[in-house]
Amino acid sequence: MDRDAPTPVFGAFDRPPTARRLWASWRYWLTLAAFSLLMLAALGGVYWQQRVEESVRLLAVSRLQATQIGQWLADNRRKADFASSSQLYADLFQAWQTRGDTASRDRLLARLSELRRAHGHQRVLLVDAQGQVLLTDDAADGVWGQGVPEVLHSLVHRALAEGGVLESDLFSPDAQQPTRRALAVLAPLKRLTSPHQAVVVFVHDPETYLFPLLRAWPGQSESGESILLSQGAQGLQGPYGRQAPVPLAQTEVLAAKVLRGEWPTDTVLWGQDIKGRQVLGVVRPVADSRWHLVSKVDHTEVLMHSLAQAYWVYATLLAGWLVITLVFFVYAGKAPGRFRARGPGPAAGAAACLEPFAGGGRQLDRRDFCQGSPGPLPALQQGGLPEPGPHP
Repeated sequence: MDRDAPTPVFGAFDRPPTARRLWASWRYWLTLAAFSLLMLAALGGVYWQQRVEESVRLLAVSRLQATQIGQWLADNRRKADFASSSQLYADLFQAWQTRGDTASRDRLLARLSELRRAHGHQRVLLVDAQGQVLLTDDAADGVWGQGVPEVLHSLVHRALAEGGVLESDLFSPDAQQPTRRALAVLAPLKRLTSPHQAVVVFVHDPETYLFPLLRAWPGQSESGESILLSQGAQGLQGPYGRQAPVPLAQTEVLAAKVLRGEWPTDTVLWGQDIKGRQVLGVVRPVADSRWHLVSKVDHTEVLMHSLAQAYWVYATLLAGWLVITLVFFVYAGKAPGRFRARGPGPAAGAAACLEPFAGGGRQLDRRDFCQGSPGPLPALQQGGLPEPGPHP
């Protein structure tokens, strides 16, 4: 290559079309990415708002239901305490047991049946210290005919020993129907004189009040529910007592962490429920009982609701992409005319090409024209170069 051959010089005005498209491309994608990140942040805000709304709902439901269940249990205990402290019941029972007065027996049974109907219990039983049924207003029921279920025997002994009203956990009265649940309130007759002992057992059907209360959920939710858990000797008893106990110290269940003191009560937490699902839940103890109320909703449902409510984010994202694409399309077509001020122009390029000839040492010919520049002569005519002077 001839060392005296001029080097081609391109100004920004003469930038090749490929480079111009590349200039527009990376800015286009960068703008799209920044706008998409902004919309992603907006989507996160919608999710957070939905989570806050569900948290407020969970707290309200938990407080209301725990209060209602606590009041229901307290009301049952008050009604049972009335029977426990009744002198009339004690006198009728002793007259029947000591003198064999069947009229006193029938009168006692009528009084207990009337009390059961007035309080909405499923059935009422009168049992002795061994748990054997002495009286019942539902003798046709073979489940209770021979005695109270085994799970109530220890409560019968405790009630007689402590002389106070006790209530059971949810239990299955019939082994042949394990899904059937019951709740018992035990009231020892405190006015009896030794050696007579008896306990009135009021049996509740949780389907009449408790379970409908737990299933009642405000608003539309496919997974929102409240369950009762109890902490027994074998661990954490599952909802409604239908699952095998879970060892309290060996599980990551949300309620277990609360009962171990690792997480607080009356606070919306994100964790795992007893069925292994990720949930938002609140654990709250029920007053004066062994129960804990867990109000929860699946985290997946919260996420799906937030995505469904973010339609304005999707619309803004699509419109923003279209606008950005249109602006860059129009801008890229007009971009070459916007770069004249950057870099050396045509006259400067011609001056650089003709610099070797400024002293008049060489004659111009066709080979001395720079590729891509308008040539030296127009530059000279425009006053871009000084007139050649005498050779030194």
